[in-house]
Amino acid sequence: LGEQLVQWVPSSGVDVVELEDEGACVRFSPLLTAAVLGTQQENTEELVEKLSELVPAMCSTMSLRQDFREEVHRHSPSLAYREQLSWPGLGAVRYEPQAEGMDESRREEELQKINSELLKKLQELDSDIIFSSGPEFGTEEDCIFVGMVTEDMDVSELVDTVAALGRDIEESGRVTAININ
Repeated sequence: LGEQLVQWVPSSGVDVVELEDEGACVRFSPLLTAAVLGTQQENTEELVEKLSELVPAMCSTMSLRQDFREEVHRHSPSLAYREQLSWPGLGAVRYEPQAEGMDESRREEELQKINSELLKKLQELDSDIIFSSGPEFGTEEDCIFVGMVTEDMDVSELVDTVAALGRDIEESGRVTAININ
C-alpha cells in the first residue's frame, strides 16, 4: 500500500517505515515534507483519493485470500500455494509439472520455464489484476504473485484459468519435445 502511494503521489511525501512492534507503517507528514517536496493541499487531496480507491481493494483482497488458498489446494498437485505473508496481494501460486520419471535438475528447469511462460500469459490477459514474479527481494522462486483484487473477483475462475494455462504450456512443451526426438 505504502509503496503504491509513494509511486502514485510522490510529492505527498508518504514514506514506509518499519516499527519494531507494529511492522511496516505508512507515514504521512505534509508539514514536514512541504519544504523539501513542495507538498500542497492538492497532493493531500490526491493521496486521500488514492487511499479511498486502495482501501476497499485491500479489504477485498484480504477477505478472499483464504478462498484463493483453498482453490489452489483444490487443483493440487498441478498447482501449489506458496505462503507469502508479507505479500499485499491475493497470494502466490506455482504450477508444478506433472512429468513422471524426470530427474530433479530437469524438473527444476521445466518448473522455471513453465512458470515463466505462465506469468507472461497471465500478464497478457485483459484483467485488472497484476501478476508478477513478486517482490524484488522475495524468497520464493518460480512462482506467480497475484496482486490485489476487488470484491467481485471470482477466485475459482481465476485459479481455474491459472491451472488451464499452466497445463496448456506444459502440454505444448511435451509436444515440442516429442517432435524434436
